[in-house]
Amino acid sequence: MKTKPITVDDLWKLERIGAPSLSPDGAQAVAAVTRYSMEDNKSASSLWLFSTLGGAARALTACGDKDGQPRWSPKGDLVAFVARREQQGEKDETAQLYVIAPDGGEARRAATVATGVEAFRWCPDGRRLLFVSWVWPDAKGTKEQAKRAKAFKERKESGYATSEAQYRYWDHQLPLGRVPHLHLLELGRDGAAAKVRDLFEGTPYEIRRHDPTPTASTSRRTASVWSSPSTRRPRSASTTASRWPNSS
Repeated sequence: MKTKPITVDDLWKLERIGAPSLSPDGAQAVAAVTRYSMEDNKSASSLWLFSTLGGAARALTACGDKDGQPRWSPKGDLVAFVARREQQGEKDETAQLYVIAPDGGEARRAATVATGVEAFRWCPDGRRLLFVSWVWPDAKGTKEQAKRAKAFKERKESGYATSEAQYRYWDHQLPLGRVPHLHLLELGRDGAAAKVRDLFEGTPYEIRRHDPTPTASTSRRTASVWSSPSTRRPRSASTTASRWPNSS
């Protein structure tokens, strides 16, 4: 049988499976599957469930274009993920946190965070989540953050001017004039709105500016806590990614 070398086009046709999250009972794993279109010059990702006992994979989401970072809740009743979607007539300007039941149904936006959601972890109680969002350190409260986000989007300037020594991470700029803060989100019961609180608001602390996303490979890595948004000088105090509740 004559073989054919793999071409670049063949590689782009392969679907890419992201980091999986295992269910509490170990029977299933959920992961984002990304597909690329060379014709449209874009990618799309959705969540899929994989049985660890064998059997065919099953699509969990289909409505979003960029569903990712799925994580099973400690109780196994929900899967949380980050996405940009349109729901109930509201289109996400930034990535938001969504939850969906593993047996299917409609994903719902856990909360609307004007500054977006970067990374998150479930708390052991399965009702609260911790997440990272880049905020304006001098703005107090969610309404003020939303006002600043709206003004920043509508600005006419397109340049990036900063005095920060670290303003870029790999292939993207760090948010201009903002710092990464840790937030606590408490899911509402019976469809009620979630409560969101900035745990660092009113303090001089922020998460390490480069790569504030804790992963399994960095669970033991130390992340510096900075003493002042103006000087960014590290204190002797530190926090570790392993302190995130539930590292699943």
